[in-house]
Amino acid sequence: MSAIKCPACGHQFAATLKATIPDEQRITMSLTPNQSGMFEARTLGQTIDGFRKTLQLIGKDMGTPLSVFVESIKQHDDGEIAVGFLLLQNKAKAGVGRE
Repeated sequence: MSAIKCPACGHQFAATLKATIPDEQRITMSLTPNQSGMFEARTLGQTIDGFRKTLQLIGKDMGTPLSVFVESIKQHDDGEIAVGFLLLQNKAKAGVGRE
């Protein structure tokens, strides 16, 4: 890793970034319809599943397998749909707690 130099004093230092995923996390995805104000069921389902896959890949890349659940689906007056996801660490897949 290369050193980072302070622009004010010129002192060099190294920085290490670490991200962690909590045991439980909630994320909301909002979808806004086109002019018709409606979503095709297939499109909505594929979008939700695609987001699930993306979240699971992020967890895998971070070394934390995730189980992704749809916790809520709400439609607002303007046609926007908010999908609430619950993300849980899948400790069985990570090998945690195995003997």
